[in-house]
Amino acid sequence: MAHHARVTPDLRKEIVRMKVSGMTHSAISRDVRRSKSVVSRVLKLYKETKGFEQKKATGRPRKTTMRDIRAIKRKLGSQNVFKTCKTKVKATNK
Repeated sequence: MAHHARVTPDLRKEIVRMKVSGMTHSAISRDVRRSKSVVSRVLKLYKETKGFEQKKATGRPRKTTMRDIRAIKRKLGSQNVFKTCKTKVKATNK
């Protein structure tokens, strides 16, 4: 995947200002040097939320807490994780 520059809140405000002044998506994309899809996405977000903040990312919630992760790291210590996994597989096969 290619890395893209983030759309800053200032750029979002500028895109909305241009649209309110009557510019087309194509003209806005040329002026701000971003694709038409970026312009459309910014305008859609503004229309839905009436703001410039990005929505919270969705995804699967974590099952472990940071406390759990620290405890796991302490238990493993300097052990090689793959070595530990192989040992468990050998133990279950017996």
